[in-house]
Amino acid sequence: MKNKKKLLSVLLVFVMTVSVFHGYAAKAADTVKVTLRLEQDNKTLVTPVEVTLTDADKKDYGIGLSTKTLTPLHALAKYLTEKKGATTETMKNYIMASTSQYGLFVNGISIDGNSDGSASSDALDGVNWGYAVNNTDPGVGMGSYSLKNNDAVTIYGLWGGGTWPNNVETNYSYFENSTLNTTVSNKTTVSLKGIGHDKSYNPIVKSISNATVVAAKYENEASTATTGNAVSLVQTDENGTATLSFDKAGTYVLSAYRLDSDGKHSNISRPYGIVNVLAAVTAPTATPTVTPTAAPTVTPTAAPTVTPTATPTVTPTTTPTVTPTATPTVTPTATPTVTPTATPAGDSLGKPVPTKTPTATPTPASDDKGIKKVAKKPTKVKVVVKKSKKKKKSVTVSWKKAANAKGYRIALSKKKNGKYKKVTDTKKTKYTFKKTKGTYYVKLTAYVVKSDKATFSKATKPVKFKVK
Repeated sequence: MKNKKKLLSVLLVFVMTVSVFHGYAAKAADTVKVTLRLEQDNKTLVTPVEVTLTDADKKDYGIGLSTKTLTPLHALAKYLTEKKGATTETMKNYIMASTSQYGLFVNGISIDGNSDGSASSDALDGVNWGYAVNNTDPGVGMGSYSLKNNDAVTIYGLWGGGTWPNNVETNYSYFENSTLNTTVSNKTTVSLKGIGHDKSYNPIVKSISNATVVAAKYENEASTATTGNAVSLVQTDENGTATLSFDKAGTYVLSAYRLDSDGKHSNISRPYGIVNVLAAVTAPTATPTVTPTAAPTVTPTAAPTVTPTATPTVTPTTTPTVTPTATPTVTPTATPTVTPTATPAGDSLGKPVPTKTPTATPTPASDDKGIKKVAKKPTKVKVVVKKSKKKKKSVTVSWKKAANAKGYRIALSKKKNGKYKKVTDTKKTKYTFKKTKGTYYVKLTAYVVKSDKATFSKATKPVKFKVK
């Protein structure tokens, strides 16, 4: 009898242990970790951040969120609760949503709970909130998609493209590789992709051409890239690729924009990327086997290998009074005269780097002295700074068409005689961009392309303008 009671006790403990373990396992399985990013049309509100959700987060937060599944809006609500002090009672001031027969619709998102929640950083019309998961279109509303572990959620503001029949296709955009590694002065290529739609409105992936890739110094986890803090502005080609190069080691953050013909709306969403730039790899100092300044370790080839011809082949009639000139009186010239730089430094993989930049790509903006002036210099450059209460103002640069010109390069500097950085290449005769308060100087250079080679005119004189 005692043995039976003892056996029952052991079985009971075993069952309880298994039940507790199963409970912990179930709890762990219900935890979902996602990466969240929040972008307006021209401003990053939240850089990528990890958010952890459990079953306890399946609540409506007073705005009608699902209580059966975790959605992108639950991830946003959790972030706002943990980082911005939102509560169930105040969540309606952060996430402005309404319900309809088609599900939950997001009207506004306010990061501080005080703004109107516009999807446009400049309060432009026709900009709405959308979302993507793992750089794809989920095909359901933001309040209906069921989150999975390790999902990457991007909530973004994007212009609708205007009204029919002149509406423009707009695209959610992203960098094909969100993290890149390179070295100083070494060229690295980024590829900008986007989600478009076919004739049946099925989502397709396409290359984003003619967009401006912006690179800025990474200072902290909240660092973003804008034209105001950019260290590099490069346009994507017809294949959606852009080539970047950095002259200082460090970490850089990337984004991109593409303005529509109205000069106001960007017709792609803001992408996000990181570039880690390491110090340049120098040629190994062990390459030379002989130190140039030291005595040669190899017998100099200048040492006579034949008996000096100065030695008389006929018995001299007199005793020579001059020492035979065959005796070297000068230090052998065998000391290497070529420095070890003959060995190409190579790129990060050890491959030789071409010493000549392909001329098919227009050279950096400058006066291009010595180049044949095929295109006449652009004249009468006009700069218009549009009034605005915003921190950034629209600045329009326009000019008259130059004879024979196929395009123009715009370069900008904060000093009249300083270094001018390329802003973009364009075939139009005007360009609009946004600048913060300050004084700027702009130069234009016309160019023609023949046999896949670009030839530039002399640059215009600097044109000064101020943004107050």
